[in-house]
Parts: sequence; C-alpha cells; structure tokens
Amino acid sequence: MKRQGKREGKNFEEKAYFISSERLSAKAFLKPIQGHWSIENQLNWVKDVTLKEDKPPRWGSFSR
Repeated sequence: MKRQGKREGKNFEEKAYFISSERLSAKAFLKPIQGHWSIENQLNWVKDVTLKEDKPPRWGSFSR
C-alpha cells in the first residue's frame, strides 16, 4: 500500500506491506486496514482535543 499526505507541513510518501493467509480481492483486503486507521484517528482526536495539541502556540506576555 502506498500512503501519501502531509506531516508538519511537508509532503510524504511511504509504502506499507501487509501479509495475510486469506485469499481476498484488493478491495476486501483494504477494508480492515482502513478500519484500523479509522480507529487510530479517533483515538488521536480525543487526545488532541483533551490536551489541546492542535491549538497554535501562544507567544508573549499573555501566553499563560
């Protein structure tokens, strides 16, 4: 699988390999992989919101 996207403002492209003993079509094989990323993204969303990781840093005397 080839992944493409943007991290920290930089484009990236990477390959990931998956092994299975089941004989599946490409579409059927992709479904559980996408499900894994969906779960991981949901977990990161909770962390980002709770810890306010997506807010831009504040600078200056009013940053507290």
